[in-house]
Amino acid sequence: MSNFEHGDRVVVVKNNHPSQSANFLFTRGMVQYVSDFKEYEVAVLLNDQKIVTRFDSSELELEGVYDALSAKPSEDEEFNKILDEVFSDDEEVATRDDVVSHPSHYTSHPSGVECKDVAGHYSFNVGSAIKYLWRHLDKHDDPITDLKKARQFLAFEIERLGGTA
Repeated sequence: MSNFEHGDRVVVVKNNHPSQSANFLFTRGMVQYVSDFKEYEVAVLLNDQKIVTRFDSSELELEGVYDALSAKPSEDEEFNKILDEVFSDDEEVATRDDVVSHPSHYTSHPSGVECKDVAGHYSFNVGSAIKYLWRHLDKHDDPITDLKKARQFLAFEIERLGGTA
């Protein structure tokens, strides 16, 4: 199933179509329709073309996303000054980064292992359960809430695997 819909502005980011003699790489266009086909389900009217060409959705990117990802860094001096302030090495910023990047309720395990390093090896549901079990005594005054959340994510995983929780 495609994430594109009629009217979306797109850019061709891969050109894997075996029957295309032309190379449409980085050509922009507008989605005309999306079919239920498993391959080449997105029909695009490319700029400066008079015919619609079909692409697999993996060959396309939304124009806005493509432009944002391929934009060059700003040459604007004021913008760069703000970035320098935000990402400076001063102690206050480092402390805020630690609260965001490495909060104490996820780094307090006696082994020194961080929760994300363990939870990241599992499915979303199991990883979330690990997260709530990991922090249940450290984050809140009421650890029961985190234990219930862990139980809920385990129930989601059991159902996802076809079982009954």
